[in-house]
Amino acid sequence: MLPPVHVIDFEGNRAYGIIEYGLVTLENSQIVAVVCDYCRPQYSPAVAQFFGHLRFPENTALTTFADCLSLFKERRQRGVFCAHNATVEDRLLCQYDFYCEPCPTEEIVGEPDKKPYLSEFTGNTSNLKKFLGPTKDSLRFASPSGTAIKPISWGPWIDTHKIYKKYYPIAKSYGVKALIQHFRLEKKLENLAHKYDRGQKLSFHTALYDALATTLLLQNFIDLFRVNDVQFLL
Repeated sequence: MLPPVHVIDFEGNRAYGIIEYGLVTLENSQIVAVVCDYCRPQYSPAVAQFFGHLRFPENTALTTFADCLSLFKERRQRGVFCAHNATVEDRLLCQYDFYCEPCPTEEIVGEPDKKPYLSEFTGNTSNLKKFLGPTKDSLRFASPSGTAIKPISWGPWIDTHKIYKKYYPIAKSYGVKALIQHFRLEKKLENLAHKYDRGQKLSFHTALYDALATTLLLQNFIDLFRVNDVQFLL
């Protein structure tokens, strides 16, 4: 029995933040909820130069992604996150706040059986540096002695890029679009896009379309390998 899985795709980067998100929830491998929205960029000049393909709603006061974070915290508490190249989504989420599995030291998190957000036990995310050790590729908790002990992440993640590359090594390419074409899922994807399109003219490199494509890849993988244990996917 697989737990609820929340498939995520973001459009944005570290400078602008998350400016569009798509979130598809699966229960028993079936879509039960779809959420998508635009967010106000953290940095507005020349945003169209990088994200001109996105159709921002006119005359609408957009909120920042930080105002949407409670949705992702709630979903993460009752399911597993999934993305294609999940490191990208994880790092973007970590710009706003941190969700972490139980940490093996009480000196930082208090009670190790809880799953806190970093802001909840630091009190102020601007004071992160005294809690974080040196890092190259990911943020890490640091003990008072400065020893890095645990990566900070919203994981564990199901990464469809990684699982296809590991268990299906005969594909020519492992990009979302290439895998959709390889498994001839284009028609299913177009049907889903038509069902959930709210006038955004969904296509690749829009958040909901990519999240729906990743959802199809996950469903396809589960069927292909008859997966019934989430550990096989992590």
